Amino acid sequence: MKSCIFIVDNITQPRCIKRIKSIISAGYNVKVYGFDGNLQAGNYKTIDFPIEKIFYWPQKGRIWINLFPYVCIYSILKRNNKDELYYIFGYFHAKIAMLLGCRNFVYEEADVLAANYKNKIKRKIGLFIDKQIVRHSFLTVFTSEGFKNYLFGKIKMDNVLIIPNKLSPYFANRERPLPKKVFDCNHIKFGFVGLVRYSTIIMFAKVIGRYWDTCKFPCLI
Repeated sequence: MKSCIFIVDNITQPRCIKRIKSIISAGYNVKVYGFDGNLQAGNYKTIDFPIEKIFYWPQKGRIWINLFPYVCIYSILKRNNKDELYYIFGYFHAKIAMLLGCRNFVYEEADVLAANYKNKIKRKIGLFIDKQIVRHSFLTVFTSEGFKNYLFGKIKMDNVLIIPNKLSPYFANRERPLPKKVFDCNHIKFGFVGLVRYSTIIMFAKVIGRYWDTCKFPCLI
């Protein structure tokens, strides 16, 4: 039986859950270790596979917060064979695992965090380390082709796979019956699914509420 050990930076992230399920469907025997920062706790109901352990982020102590992922990932590698195949989500966790001696790993990156550093030197160093993680990975999964083409200077590596984090093309081919009643543009219900992380979403919802009070903006988090 093929096996894979997952290290998930956010255990309730729907994208991560979907990826784990796809690996299970491919016939792999998996072990799942996850971190939870209470960002998407409501998504626990979508997890229908066993989890070895969940590491809950500490709420206090800056030094301990910085050391916490190192201690957790060290314990995961200590509990398992370093030569097994690991599937690691997120830049920080992949960097730590690589520094601790993990060599046979799949790296999935959905946010290139180093690109957001305001300090140019820090940004260049972060992107350099990120590129080394890609280089040393068995396979790297990017959720956007823009990561490969623009942020990493069009890296020429045959171990990069692009899996866009967007709606499946299957839905574009679905028939859409015409509504039974006339569309009323004054009563629109906006839908937002996901984690509210960016102020632009909040600003957009406030503008809708201020100028179009007949419209609704529900959020499913």
